[in-house]
Amino acid sequence: MPVRLGLHKVNKEYFNPILSIFQCPHNVGIIGGRPSQALYFVGSQKQDLLLLDPHQVTDSLPANNEDALRYGHLSYHTNLIRKINLSKIDTTLAFGFYLRDYEAYRDFQGFLQQNKIVHRDNWLFSHFEAKPKLFDIDMPDDARRSSTAPTRVVIKP
Repeated sequence: MPVRLGLHKVNKEYFNPILSIFQCPHNVGIIGGRPSQALYFVGSQKQDLLLLDPHQVTDSLPANNEDALRYGHLSYHTNLIRKINLSKIDTTLAFGFYLRDYEAYRDFQGFLQQNKIVHRDNWLFSHFEAKPKLFDIDMPDDARRSSTAPTRVVIKP
């Protein structure tokens, strides 16, 4: 779920709500970064986010080498934990969640509702049981056409 949490820097009011995301069992990480550098946040420690750099790549494993296939996965793990303070991250983030089934979805709804109570106006997401009436707009028939449909413009001299 993409969000923007400030104009030039993340407002401090959002620090605790961001950290609370890592308490959700359905969380798979946060895509974000700092200006001009994409990062993948996988955990937190105090006011810091633990991160992986998606630009750090490794060679693929040769499919015909049994030892490489057996032990090669070890090359995909790191002993170095990098972190960044919340005050230094970019304002645009995308929160990832994996919901395996309806039960997970209901559990996730509970997580959202509980954190809305805890964080009040500073909570990151809104959840609706049904489409809000605000978005229930009647459109004229000609406006229902596909956005790819050509539009005719007549210019009179």
